[in-house]
Amino acid sequence: MAEKTFYVVPYDIVDNRRRVKASEALKDLGYSRVQKSVFECRLVDRSLKRLIERLEEIIDEHTDNVLIYRLCGACVPKKRSVGTRVSVKEEDFRIL
Repeated sequence: MAEKTFYVVPYDIVDNRRRVKASEALKDLGYSRVQKSVFECRLVDRSLKRLIERLEEIIDEHTDNVLIYRLCGACVPKKRSVGTRVSVKEEDFRIL
């Protein structure tokens, strides 16, 4: 079984429809939302490739930005949070 690597995926997507699609793509693949536009995930190489391909289909490369930060195994336990834990309220969206 391939080893999973920890990634942090923040995004800045201008259009509401694309932002919702990107968020749904990340949630569909089983990733944890830790802030409104930040996800944490553990991925094997194949899943990372699939995620990138899916996001490339969704975003506008001229206006949107998705970053994918890889954290080494020794770094993950050292992550820290300052302030209250953010509780992200999932909002219902209707796309017409």
